[in-house]
Formats: sequence, structure tokens, C-alpha cells
Amino acid sequence: MTKRMTFRCVGMLLMVFVIAGCSNAGSNHNSHGGAPTGSLIEVAITTQPQSVQAGQEVVLQAEITQDGDKVDDADEVMFEVRRSGSDDSAMLLGEHAGEGLYTVTHTFADAATYFVTAHATARGMHNMPTLELDVSE
Repeated sequence: MTKRMTFRCVGMLLMVFVIAGCSNAGSNHNSHGGAPTGSLIEVAITTQPQSVQAGQEVVLQAEITQDGDKVDDADEVMFEVRRSGSDDSAMLLGEHAGEGLYTVTHTFADAATYFVTAHATARGMHNMPTLELDVSE
């Protein structure tokens, strides 16, 4: 009879853990500023100037929109710059320039192919498109 009682206790404890683990419906699991609001945010990366040369200062830009409207309340926009073939990258904090545009200036030291990823967090969503950028001599 004690074996049966032990199995019942273990079974009941397992049920309590399962029920407790599944009852997080009211908790906020989103670490990017709360629950998403509206449709997905869109992020378009561009450079100024469009043609980039090594040693030249360039403006990296991320335009954030949602349903065609410009997003001026992003929580954070980071630009990750990585040279092709390398695992090392630089993270640069973008600043709000108005009209849904977030920018940072950067100088590419060498002519090569680079990948620029804009990590944009806004309205409870995160979008991170990547632009392949050829930097010439």
C-alpha cells in the first residue's frame, strides 16, 4: 500500500508542475518592449552615399515603417557591421534622425564586401534585415 501511495504522490506532484508550467498565459515573455502592436515593422537599410569607398565616411540608415507609416518611437536601432568571411563584428548605436529614419556614421577601412544588419526593436517587435555592401578602393 505504501508503494501505491508513493506513486500517487509523485503523480500528483508531476501534474502540479505541468499545470504550473502551462499557466504563464498572463506573463510577458517578450523581452523587446511588451506585446506587439499592429502589423509587422518593416526596415529598409540604405547608405549615403550609395557608392561606398574605403576610408570614406558613410551614413548607414535604417528607415522603419509600419503599415506605410514612419515609426518614430523605436526602442532601439543597432547597426551590426561584419566583413565577409569574418566572425568579428562591430555594433553601432543608431540615432533617431526623424521621419522614421535612424542613422549612424561609419568609415570602412578596407575595400571588401561587408554585411550591415540593422537590429530594429519597435512596438514590441524585432526585425533585423541585412544589406550586402561592396566597399571599393
